[in-house]
Amino acid sequence: PLPPLQLPLQSNSPERTWATVFITIWQLGMIAIMTRILQKWFRFRAALSEAKPITSQIFLRPLKECMKALRIRSSVAVFETASITSPAIYGLIRPHILLPDGFTKDYSQSDLTHVFAHELAHIKRCDPIWNLWVTIIQVVHWPNPAVWYAIRRMRGDRELATDFLALEATQNENPTAYGLSLIHISEPT
Repeated sequence: PLPPLQLPLQSNSPERTWATVFITIWQLGMIAIMTRILQKWFRFRAALSEAKPITSQIFLRPLKECMKALRIRSSVAVFETASITSPAIYGLIRPHILLPDGFTKDYSQSDLTHVFAHELAHIKRCDPIWNLWVTIIQVVHWPNPAVWYAIRRMRGDRELATDFLALEATQNENPTAYGLSLIHISEPT
């Protein structure tokens, strides 16, 4: 006959107790982080229901020029919303460009062109999809400080790569003007 099956950790062993505690803490951390992410997402999505589409050709002309330069064929809608304070991309499959309320009145055509080039470069690089993967990695590996550090560095590198691509798309533009536009836009009003 076969000997009885021996499990490496008996249910009452101290090692089993510590392993259970660590796994439970890890799972609770994942649940807490995921809950916070989903709450923010649902609140943001609800706030976007009041976003106003931008349809004026005066503002959409620079968008179309940047889309052509970056070879983006899919349509990209642009909205103004009070839910944000700086330009952003929203959406995975059909991303939209979001601008803060009053953005089209407060900034120049040159600023708008630079913002469109920057945000479209994020779309071209598939950054919304990469952000989803990074979020999943961050949720699963939340207790690992190396992951948090790597993600912070990756986000900085992503912005640099996006700026490089945007500058390539606006090759007739002065890089200093592009940088000044982004600084001007990031300053609190």
